[in-house]
Amino acid sequence: MKTLQILIAIIFTAGFHVKAQKAGVNAAQVLGSYYEVKNALVRSDNSLTAEKASALAKLAADFDTNISQADRAPAIKAIISRLVADAQSVGATKDLNRQRSGFAALSADIYSLAKTLPLSDKPIYQAYCPMKKGYWLSAEPAIKNPYYGAAMLTCGKVSETINP
Repeated sequence: MKTLQILIAIIFTAGFHVKAQKAGVNAAQVLGSYYEVKNALVRSDNSLTAEKASALAKLAADFDTNISQADRAPAIKAIISRLVADAQSVGATKDLNRQRSGFAALSADIYSLAKTLPLSDKPIYQAYCPMKKGYWLSAEPAIKNPYYGAAMLTCGKVSETINP
């Protein structure tokens, strides 16, 4: 009987731990996953872009909006919903031009999230490409253009710095 009680306690604890880990998806992880999509586009790697975008969609879907400020939860949920849909769209194709077009919407989603709640303890740089008329976020101020890759790697400028 004691063995059964111990076994039940272990199973309950393990189940609780798994649930706690899943609920632990945070904004910094979502931002990091977005950066992986951006970096794959910088390399013009359509397969890696699709893989990273699909991973971002799954991660964002598990983002726990309850961990954020209650007054902002509805706005955050709406942003996350758009982010998941846009990441799925980028991940669903291997056409690099379509991925880059979808990335513009994905970047707008991440920007909205960054303006709604802190995503990082480091500055986030919003860059702008005048040729594409599109924005993206980066962890560093150096321009590495995801819309054109090697063809126009340094085209663009930092338009805003989002401080923690």
